[in-house]
Amino acid sequence: LEYIARENDYSDRDDLLHYEEKNVPKEFEDGKDFVDTMEKNSRSNARLLKKYEMSLPREFSDKDNIKIAKEFCEKKFGNEYAYFLGIHNPKGNHPHLHVSVCERKLDGIERDKEKYFKRANTKNPEAGGIKVNEEFATEKYFENFCKDWENHLNKNLIENGYEKLSPKKDKFQVENKTWEVEKVRSYSKVQ
Repeated sequence: LEYIARENDYSDRDDLLHYEEKNVPKEFEDGKDFVDTMEKNSRSNARLLKKYEMSLPREFSDKDNIKIAKEFCEKKFGNEYAYFLGIHNPKGNHPHLHVSVCERKLDGIERDKEKYFKRANTKNPEAGGIKVNEEFATEKYFENFCKDWENHLNKNLIENGYEKLSPKKDKFQVENKTWEVEKVRSYSKVQ
């Protein structure tokens, strides 16, 4: 979270456009308290947050990219998951979104904050922690996540007069056969 929020060791970076913490239960002071409590009360080998990074269109304004990113996250995670989003644009030419989401689906049950990350109790949910959504760890979920992002991005591109992207179909154009001199096709209204 410090990285995507550009805090502490990362505070010298000036590329943060937006940072937001969503759906952090009221028992926690803030996202840092949520994650610190998660670390202290989860299994030692638990994956605490599922992390995604997605590129945003350079052709759009920072304001438009923030809107696109927030809309996608709200649609994807709604009020069911605590998540943290940070939007960076280093040197003004690489806008991208970082999302870190807790895989535990919020169930609306009030509990001590330390209990949130204990093992879920399916017979008596109040006695255990919130349940991990096992689907998050599947390849199918990831593929659907990527497809949902592609569809959301394409909707916004088309609405603004750009061609839609098809990442699995589009091939990168490489000027030389070395990775050092790679040229990637960019899309504009003209193309």
